Amino acid sequence: MRLFQRKGNDLIRQPADLIPCDTFISDPPLRYTKPHRQPELDNEQQVIYHAVLQHFSDPQLRLPVNGHAEDLQDSNNYSTLGDWEKFWLSRECILRYLRATAWNAEQTIRRLHNTLLWRRQFGLADYANLKETATSVANENDTGKISLLGYDRKSQLVLILKNGRQNTDPSFEQIRQIVWFLEAASILAPKGTECWTLIIDLKNHHIDNGGTRSLYEYPPLSLAKQVINIFQDHYPERLYKCLICNVPNSAWTFLKLVYPLIEPEPRKKILYNDPLEIHIESDQLGAEYGGRLDFNYDNSIYWPDLIQTVESRKKVQYEKFEALGANVGIREFEIKRNT
Repeated sequence: MRLFQRKGNDLIRQPADLIPCDTFISDPPLRYTKPHRQPELDNEQQVIYHAVLQHFSDPQLRLPVNGHAEDLQDSNNYSTLGDWEKFWLSRECILRYLRATAWNAEQTIRRLHNTLLWRRQFGLADYANLKETATSVANENDTGKISLLGYDRKSQLVLILKNGRQNTDPSFEQIRQIVWFLEAASILAPKGTECWTLIIDLKNHHIDNGGTRSLYEYPPLSLAKQVINIFQDHYPERLYKCLICNVPNSAWTFLKLVYPLIEPEPRKKILYNDPLEIHIESDQLGAEYGGRLDFNYDNSIYWPDLIQTVESRKKVQYEKFEALGANVGIREFEIKRNT
């Protein structure tokens, strides 16, 4: 059985009724299904969830300050959970990890510990660091190699990665850029949604600054492995579908090398060269993919608007979190705004 099935890329015809667009689209269309709460847990699930909640609600719980401690006996190397960490540890967050471990409380606690340590190492444990990261990686997105644009048919955010628009050499800054977008997607996800649809476009786009081409055709395997590990380990149950499009012949070998690194469940969600309009309606899809959005990335417009939107949403959500008690286990549904 073949791992991949190639599909012919038909010539994309752009519709006549294009919709001008140069910024993040704030909300899904009003015609989409209104947000609703997650179904209640059954008795067994409630017991398991409560055990995990109690563990992370313990005021005596202490973790290494920087994600690791050189001296295990030195209490100065440890700290209790900060408010931003408690904000992240929402009810839905805990449930995502529980689903990822098939409702195994011990594994869920271990995985959440690992992610909290990783977030501390990565600088994600502080409320203020998100904007600082956006500023430091701004040049990485000069060419629009990552963007949040539109919503799929389930009102879920669409995250687009265009490796063909690479403008920098492989580095840790590229990892930081991707993580910033994952954090932004977490904040901007519409009320009642948790997942994202990911488009990975492997077309070798022309870059506008001087007409030069991408620095490399597809990501180095080491970089791809890091991104896959971060997504699977620290953003579980977030992927709805991964739509890989414009795959050149030279990339199939690379994709086959990456395939074993992906866990079985996410593999089921990957589609290759599938028509994007099947999953995303035309007014939420760029014209380059057959949609109606006339979107041409302009970093001077899109990037500051996106940062401002993330910061304003984050502020409102955090204020609601504080008003509800600033505890572990507060529902994301309660702090997200109505569309």
